[in-house]
Amino acid sequence: MIEAMTMTLIILVTGLIFLFAGRFTKRNILFSVYVPDHYQNNQEIGDVRRRFRNRVVTATVVSAVIQFVAVLIANQYVVIVFVLLINLLILAEVLFYKQANEQLKQLKEQGQWMEGLKVLRATDTSARDDLSLLPWQLYAIPFALLTLSVFYVALNYAAIPDRIAVHWNINNEPDRWENKSFLTVFYPALVGYGIMFLMAATNSGINHFPMMLNPAAKEASQNYENSTRKNNSYLMFILTVVMALMFGFILVQPLIFPPGYMPPYVMPLIIGGMIIPIIVSIIYQLRADKKYREAAALTDRAPYHNDSNYKWGMFYYNKEDPNVWVPKVSQWGMTMNFARPEAVMISILFLILTLLPVIILLVLSI
Repeated sequence: MIEAMTMTLIILVTGLIFLFAGRFTKRNILFSVYVPDHYQNNQEIGDVRRRFRNRVVTATVVSAVIQFVAVLIANQYVVIVFVLLINLLILAEVLFYKQANEQLKQLKEQGQWMEGLKVLRATDTSARDDLSLLPWQLYAIPFALLTLSVFYVALNYAAIPDRIAVHWNINNEPDRWENKSFLTVFYPALVGYGIMFLMAATNSGINHFPMMLNPAAKEASQNYENSTRKNNSYLMFILTVVMALMFGFILVQPLIFPPGYMPPYVMPLIIGGMIIPIIVSIIYQLRADKKYREAAALTDRAPYHNDSNYKWGMFYYNKEDPNVWVPKVSQWGMTMNFARPEAVMISILFLILTLLPVIILLVLSI
């Protein structure tokens, strides 16, 4: 039941995050289309937003229900189903976004929104010359690590016991067994390759993501963009290596240990291998945020560039700012002004949704 609720919640959160993609993350921009102020309340634009929202919610709920049912009736395939659903859901919602973008561009052309308006954009392609992200070829290392495990297991397939443990509880005891078959033996590798491919593709996408430079602090903004992308690139690669080692170990476990035995040090190593790089990355990013805010504040007087308006260097808190949502330091997306009661209520709502599976379990266990 814990697995069902956890995986279902991950799918729900992943899917519903796309609802934020359609809002005005930067002024007058909706689904990557410029919308002048006097068109923002247009009924046809409202229809596009509602259609996008309904499609996203429907796809997310259907995917979550399928995942929940899959956990209950097909435990041995649950991870494969989960990976497939996550990828299909993301692809579907990207398609919904693309359709909304095309509909808005059509409305823009038909309504001649830009008549009498001029929009100037400055582009500096040299800003990408200093990115120095990790090359995608490095991802051959984690793929090779997992592939070595696959070959080792394939060569020693006959030595694998007829019954193998495929799941362990929090006490490190096996709580689900399966008969030996090609799928039960090699499904960790299939899942591992899927996740690693997704992370490698994400890393490659970082290099092509548009750069949002602040004209008032161009040099500081460019340095911040470069350091942030490098940080994300390195973190993605480290996590991919950890994933390769984790799935590789699960793959060879039936050959090197007694049936059902899982060394007590494995889970702490895996958790540490994932959490420690993330913590280091967060600390590095917080320092980069602070450095950029200090530089940007010299020329850009926006309150969200003032470092004194942040708690612990992370949370924007400004009683003088009436806005609930303000631009992030990266200028992509928004963050909340936690000095506003509305922001506190939204945070509490997200916290409740996150803890809902635990609350349900506690209630059912009473």
